Amino acid sequence: MLILKLYFFVMPVLVNFSDTSKNTFVVIGEAYNEKDGAWVLSKTGKENYFLEGIEQWDEKIVGKKVKVWGRLLIEKLEKAPSSVSPAPGVPPPPIPQQLIGLEKRTILKAKWKLIR
Repeated sequence: MLILKLYFFVMPVLVNFSDTSKNTFVVIGEAYNEKDGAWVLSKTGKENYFLEGIEQWDEKIVGKKVKVWGRLLIEKLEKAPSSVSPAPGVPPPPIPQQLIGLEKRTILKAKWKLIR
Protein backbone atom coordinates (compact mmCIF):
# COMPACT_ATOMS: atom_id res chain seq x y z
CA MET A 1 0.00 0.00 0.00
CA LEU A 2 2.84 2.37 0.82
CA ILE A 3 4.41 1.69 -2.57
CA LEU A 4 1.17 2.63 -4.34
CA LYS A 5 0.92 5.88 -2.38
CA LEU A 6 4.51 6.75 -3.27
CA TYR A 7 3.88 5.88 -6.91
CA PHE A 8 0.84 8.15 -7.19
CA PHE A 9 2.66 10.93 -5.37
CA VAL A 10 5.93 10.78 -7.32
CA MET A 11 4.67 10.06 -10.87
CA PRO A 12 3.01 13.46 -11.46
CA VAL A 13 6.28 15.10 -10.43
CA LEU A 14 8.38 12.94 -12.75
CA VAL A 15 6.04 13.24 -15.73
CA ASN A 16 5.39 16.89 -16.61
CA PHE A 17 1.61 17.33 -16.55
CA SER A 18 1.81 21.12 -16.28
CA ASP A 19 2.01 21.76 -20.05
CA THR A 20 -1.70 21.24 -20.65
CA SER A 21 -4.31 22.46 -18.22
CA LYS A 22 -7.16 20.10 -17.40
CA ASN A 23 -9.62 22.95 -16.89
CA THR A 24 -11.15 25.31 -19.39
CA PHE A 25 -9.01 28.38 -19.96
CA VAL A 26 -10.71 31.68 -20.86
CA VAL A 27 -9.09 34.76 -22.41
CA ILE A 28 -10.66 38.06 -23.47
CA GLY A 29 -8.83 40.17 -26.00
CA GLU A 30 -8.56 41.36 -29.60
CA ALA A 31 -8.58 39.01 -32.59
CA TYR A 32 -5.69 39.07 -35.08
CA ASN A 33 -4.38 36.97 -37.98
CA GLU A 34 -0.82 35.87 -38.62
CA LYS A 35 0.91 33.42 -40.98
CA ASP A 36 0.67 30.74 -38.29
CA GLY A 37 -3.07 31.26 -37.94
CA ALA A 38 -5.58 33.08 -35.78
CA TRP A 39 -4.55 34.46 -32.40
CA VAL A 40 -5.83 36.67 -29.60
CA LEU A 41 -3.95 39.48 -27.86
CA SER A 42 -5.03 39.38 -24.22
CA LYS A 43 -6.88 42.30 -22.68
CA THR A 44 -3.77 43.22 -20.69
CA GLY A 45 -1.79 43.28 -23.94
CA LYS A 46 1.01 41.15 -22.53
CA GLU A 47 0.27 37.69 -23.93
CA ASN A 48 -0.88 36.33 -27.25
CA TYR A 49 -2.67 33.03 -27.65
CA PHE A 50 -2.75 31.00 -30.86
CA LEU A 51 -5.97 29.12 -31.56
CA GLU A 52 -6.14 25.50 -32.61
CA GLY A 53 -8.86 24.80 -35.14
CA ILE A 54 -9.27 28.40 -36.37
CA GLU A 55 -7.12 29.04 -39.45
CA GLN A 56 -7.85 32.77 -39.58
CA TRP A 57 -10.39 35.30 -38.41
CA ASP A 58 -12.92 36.76 -40.80
CA GLU A 59 -12.10 40.34 -41.85
CA LYS A 60 -15.13 41.59 -39.87
CA ILE A 61 -13.74 40.10 -36.63
CA VAL A 62 -10.07 41.21 -36.88
CA GLY A 63 -9.29 43.90 -34.30
CA LYS A 64 -12.53 43.34 -32.38
CA LYS A 65 -12.95 42.11 -28.82
CA VAL A 66 -13.56 38.36 -28.46
CA LYS A 67 -13.88 35.82 -25.67
CA VAL A 68 -12.05 32.54 -26.38
CA TRP A 69 -12.06 29.38 -24.29
CA GLY A 70 -10.56 25.91 -24.45
CA ARG A 71 -7.61 24.00 -22.97
CA LEU A 72 -4.31 25.85 -22.66
CA LEU A 73 -1.08 24.32 -24.01
CA ILE A 74 2.24 26.03 -23.24
CA GLU A 75 5.24 25.02 -25.36
CA LYS A 76 8.80 26.08 -24.65
CA LEU A 77 10.45 27.65 -27.71
CA GLU A 78 13.97 26.78 -28.76
CA LYS A 79 16.18 29.26 -30.56
CA ALA A 80 16.91 28.35 -34.19
CA PRO A 81 20.55 27.56 -34.92
CA SER A 82 22.51 30.52 -36.23
CA SER A 83 23.35 30.67 -39.92
CA VAL A 84 26.97 29.77 -40.51
CA SER A 85 28.63 29.88 -43.90
CA PRO A 86 29.27 26.30 -45.11
CA ALA A 87 32.57 27.30 -46.78
CA PRO A 88 34.66 30.43 -47.28
CA GLY A 89 33.18 32.59 -50.04
CA VAL A 90 29.77 30.88 -49.88
CA PRO A 91 26.98 32.96 -48.38
CA PRO A 92 25.24 31.51 -45.30
CA PRO A 93 21.75 30.09 -45.66
CA PRO A 94 18.85 32.46 -44.95
CA ILE A 95 17.69 32.86 -41.36
CA PRO A 96 14.46 30.87 -40.82
CA GLN A 97 11.34 32.66 -39.62
CA GLN A 98 10.56 31.94 -36.01
CA LEU A 99 8.47 33.05 -33.07
CA ILE A 100 10.31 35.27 -30.65
CA GLY A 101 9.90 34.64 -26.95
CA LEU A 102 10.31 31.90 -24.38
CA GLU A 103 7.02 30.09 -24.89
CA LYS A 104 4.10 29.66 -27.29
CA ARG A 105 0.62 29.60 -25.78
CA THR A 106 -2.05 27.71 -27.74
CA ILE A 107 -5.71 27.29 -26.87
CA LEU A 108 -6.74 23.76 -27.89
CA LYS A 109 -10.24 23.04 -29.21
CA ALA A 110 -10.86 26.78 -29.16
CA LYS A 111 -14.37 28.17 -29.13
CA TRP A 112 -15.14 31.86 -29.26
CA LYS A 113 -17.78 34.56 -29.24
CA LEU A 114 -17.76 38.23 -30.13
CA ILE A 115 -18.00 40.67 -27.21
CA ARG A 116 -19.75 43.98 -27.79
